[in-house]
Amino acid sequence: MRQKLAITILVSTLALLYLIYAMYGIVHAKSEEYERIVLTQHATYDSRTLPYKRGAITDRNGTYLAVSQKVYNLILDAKVMCLETKTSDGQAKRLYLEAALDALEGAFGYDKEEVRSLVLGMTNSSYYRYAMRLSEEDKLRFEEASAAVNQARIDANTDERVKGVWFEEDYKRVYPQNSLASLLVGFTNADGVEGTTGIELYYDDTLVGTNGREYGYLADETNVEKVIKSPVNGSSVVLTIDANIQKIVEKHVNRWMDEMGSENIGVIVMDPNNGEILAMATQNQFDLNDPRNLTGYYTQEEIIALGEGRALTANPDKDVSEYTAQEIYSLGEEVARNKLWRNFAISDTFEPGSPAKVFTVSAALEEAAVSSESHFLCDGHQQVGDYDIKCTAYAKGGHGDIGLMDTLTLSCNDAIMQIASKEGKDTFLKYQRLFGFGVPTGIDLPGEPDGAFFAKMVYHEDNMYATDLATNAFGQNFNCTMLQMASAFCSVINGGLYYQPHVAKQILNDQGTLVREFSPLLVRETVSPETSAYLRETLLATVETGTGKAAAVEGYRVGGKTGTAEKYPREDKNYLLSFAGFAPYDDPAIVVYVVIDVPHTDDQAHSTYASELFSKITKETLPYLNIFPGDGYTVQDILADIAAQDLAAAEAQALADGGAAGAGGASGQAAGAGAGTAGSGTTGSGTTGSGTAGSAGSGAGVSGANGSGSGTGSGGAGSSGSAGASGSGASAGGTSSASQTKPAQTKAAETKAAETKAAETKAAETKAAETKAAQTKAAETKAAETKTEETKPPETNPPQGQGTGDVEQAPPQGGDRGGAGNTEGGQGISGDGVTEVNATGNTSPAASALTQVVAYVPPLNLGGASGGSQAP
Repeated sequence: MRQKLAITILVSTLALLYLIYAMYGIVHAKSEEYERIVLTQHATYDSRTLPYKRGAITDRNGTYLAVSQKVYNLILDAKVMCLETKTSDGQAKRLYLEAALDALEGAFGYDKEEVRSLVLGMTNSSYYRYAMRLSEEDKLRFEEASAAVNQARIDANTDERVKGVWFEEDYKRVYPQNSLASLLVGFTNADGVEGTTGIELYYDDTLVGTNGREYGYLADETNVEKVIKSPVNGSSVVLTIDANIQKIVEKHVNRWMDEMGSENIGVIVMDPNNGEILAMATQNQFDLNDPRNLTGYYTQEEIIALGEGRALTANPDKDVSEYTAQEIYSLGEEVARNKLWRNFAISDTFEPGSPAKVFTVSAALEEAAVSSESHFLCDGHQQVGDYDIKCTAYAKGGHGDIGLMDTLTLSCNDAIMQIASKEGKDTFLKYQRLFGFGVPTGIDLPGEPDGAFFAKMVYHEDNMYATDLATNAFGQNFNCTMLQMASAFCSVINGGLYYQPHVAKQILNDQGTLVREFSPLLVRETVSPETSAYLRETLLATVETGTGKAAAVEGYRVGGKTGTAEKYPREDKNYLLSFAGFAPYDDPAIVVYVVIDVPHTDDQAHSTYASELFSKITKETLPYLNIFPGDGYTVQDILADIAAQDLAAAEAQALADGGAAGAGGASGQAAGAGAGTAGSGTTGSGTTGSGTAGSAGSGAGVSGANGSGSGTGSGGAGSSGSAGASGSGASAGGTSSASQTKPAQTKAAETKAAETKAAETKAAETKAAETKAAQTKAAETKAAETKTEETKPPETNPPQGQGTGDVEQAPPQGGDRGGAGNTEGGQGISGDGVTEVNATGNTSPAASALTQVVAYVPPLNLGGASGGSQAP
């Protein structure tokens, strides 16, 4: 008995041991397969990338200019969707496919057959990105659809469920302000992970973060564990730019382009006390959310023409006919985008003209070559070497005996040349370098030329002769950028301190903690505080009694210097106009530099165009900065003027868009201009284009002096374009109220009778007013201009050729040209009132020494044309 029991126990033990061994073998052999099945069933626990969030870009007040918005990628796990199980009758059945297809169709309307075919064609795939950048609302919609499908299956007592579909987090780059400061902010590539232009490119290393990772693994045969390495989000960049000032500048730039237009226009607003850029704008403005879309900027014909030009430049030996139509069009798109994305204010150079006289006088005062008591005799011309260089007052026999201050207020070339002669070329060149000409500014934006390029834009000790010194003294025959000029001008009026211009103010981490503060970088001292004070007084006189009267701002004391430079070739009679100014006179808070390159009018040679633009921008900016007017002129007066200007512009645009139809709406637009204590309204849409009724207009206030403002206006429809004009302006945190829109309402009431006329009559009656800027500007200012440097000069030829001694020799050669297909050339012979140079001896007049606008190819090649070289 005991023997049988022992045998039974032994057999049972052996059987148990065999069973254990067999199970171990099965588990060991199938472990990898089991792990894959378990991980597949927990698809969201697979090892995957966790994307970082790119840092934001804000203006100095926290207004978002670029943000990364969370989006979701729709992932299909075909393996899970196609998992099979056996039914009670032994048939294979997929539990998840049909339910998932129903949810996808219900949430997004996807074609079930199309998705089924896709899934069944990749049954071994656990990851397929079916849709990208879906919103939070899209994700919630799918979750609701899934819940409904699952509940229906539960009610039907089936095992089918929605599985194998999940969402992967991602980020999309979004620009809430659309085109505002587009050249400064820049944009990223299509994936939103790499900066392409502007701040997005320059501070790319700061804005990017580090991706995280989620790992899934088996803790045992059945349980999945996950380990997460969290992503590190990028830091945010706070700019020195003020979005409200930027809006003011862009409004007036756009208005200029609408009313008259020019080949190029640039405006820089700086804080002269620290080098901060408060605003920078050109005619190139584009939607940062769709930067590659050329619709509205170039026609197909223009793109094709650019493409053909690029093809010829890129490969002169290849005929255009050898390219396909698509190749030509693609080349044209590259050139067009390069032109659109180009920042004229920092990438292009030109002769500065008469604003450069400020630096000539400053250097002479610093080196005691002249004093505030110095006098000069202007007889209308100056003999320099073999050249007779005429002053703008030549026709009337010169300016006569003038003091040092008069040399700038009258912009006397004769006296300026005498001052430069007293300095000598060594001193002149020393201060030219001190003021930053011939070297990069070092701004934290891509696209500025390098040092080698700038070195070719100026003369040096070994190639500057007497004529070069004379012409350089009043801004001829050397080139600079807008940014170089604005930065140098800041140092003259701020006490003599040259700060490096910059657009980044702070770096904040993902938690909003300050990581870095960009303190003002003092590069060098240029002039003494005494010289600076004298120049401020002189530039004040230039605006109040001299050539810059058009730059005056009612209620404020401002200073500045005008410029009118004739471009090469002379026979084309094209001009580059400028005004460099500051305000207020006694404690400068802003420098505003305006450049208008070739205005679209037959009578170009009037720097009043630039001066008036300075005045308009400054008039709106100062109250916003809490700098209030004096002499009985109030903020309400300023708002009334701004509202009236906006009304006039809106009515002009209404007529241009659709006759008198939108006049009532235009009144409503302007009514929204008086928003906030110092608000500035941007116009909404106020035209129908039909000539029958005025549509509603609205304006959003830019900001109040004590807060942001907003305003709305509406025009009730009436026959033949008649409309009641009502508007309201509200201040959030400001001190103004709806009463600030009264000027616009009054204007609308006063013109109601005219607005009720037929569209044709209205257009005829207001034609003169609507075209005033383009057609009557010269006539209105002619009397004043004939007494100043702004008078259109006689045709001239600059010196060039081989000479000896102090006679001018061949000028320095220019840098490479190209980028954006920019083929502008030429130069202004002088600053204001172009100098006439009469060659004597054996030196023959020839082409200009320096081009008026030299295009620079930025370090980032965005596909623009390049090649060739030309004298700068």
